[in-house]
Amino acid sequence: MSTLAFDDHGDGFLYGPKLFITHNGGATWSPSRQRGSVLSVEALGHSIWMLETSRPVSSSASMGTKNPLRLLASSNGGRSWSVLPTPSGAVVQPADATGTGWLVRTSQQSAYLASSPRVLQGKQINATPLWFTTDAGATWSNRTIPCRGSSTDMALSVAPDGAIFDVCAGQPGAGNQLKETLRSTNEGRRWQIRSMCHFATSNVLRCTPGSQFSGYLGQIDAVSSSTVYLVGARSSLEVSRDGGITWTAVPPGLGSSAGGTFQVIFFSPSAGIVLGDSDQNNERPTLWSTTDGGAHWTARQPRFS
Repeated sequence: MSTLAFDDHGDGFLYGPKLFITHNGGATWSPSRQRGSVLSVEALGHSIWMLETSRPVSSSASMGTKNPLRLLASSNGGRSWSVLPTPSGAVVQPADATGTGWLVRTSQQSAYLASSPRVLQGKQINATPLWFTTDAGATWSNRTIPCRGSSTDMALSVAPDGAIFDVCAGQPGAGNQLKETLRSTNEGRRWQIRSMCHFATSNVLRCTPGSQFSGYLGQIDAVSSSTVYLVGARSSLEVSRDGGITWTAVPPGLGSSAGGTFQVIFFSPSAGIVLGDSDQNNERPTLWSTTDGGAHWTARQPRFS
């Protein structure tokens, strides 16, 4: 299990790829059997949406195989689920890929859904399908995220002001990963490349000033059209305050360059939390919180009974 989501009624969802649910604020958890691998859970009030694969992710599959995505909804804390319409072409490809489905809700009825980069003749091409709905999935409009190069992973977030951020990433290795930050301010119709690292034809690493290379991509959380945070394995918490052009580590260094940071959630422009490993406390799991927009952070070590 790698990701946690809660509604505001004590129902929680621990997922990736399996699903565990609590109805008492995390005191007890129970497994919830699902047809496939759970990729995303988004809760707004009593309304919960879940994105999963249609069947279990296999151990190996050819590049051309596909695993369709399923979108489900619950209004009773995950006790029962109904199927919502999914856009045509929303698939995991190849069928053994994990984490290749992204769901971001902007209201009770509106959401963005992204799936695997398109594959042509056995190779990924520079286009990640994106869809947008304003009627709870009854209809979906097509978009495309123009990730460059061989992007095998990505993270998607929508700020309260409507700006969409996407970070595309290549294969991770030796604590580094090529990354590219894009932003859209018109619901994903057009995108701007804000920063990027890539290998030129001469196999020379080229990065725009202030872009990211060290650490692995996990998830992002956009607070506004200018401020976005990033966490990931072997990475401390990073922030961009100029719309994704330059990235810096948040002082005094939240998270470990060995273990990393796992999750970042901002509830408002000023209040947020980060979960990760602490370099200052023997790599112990640590929860950091801020109430002043990241200027100061308070660290707490969870106690496990």
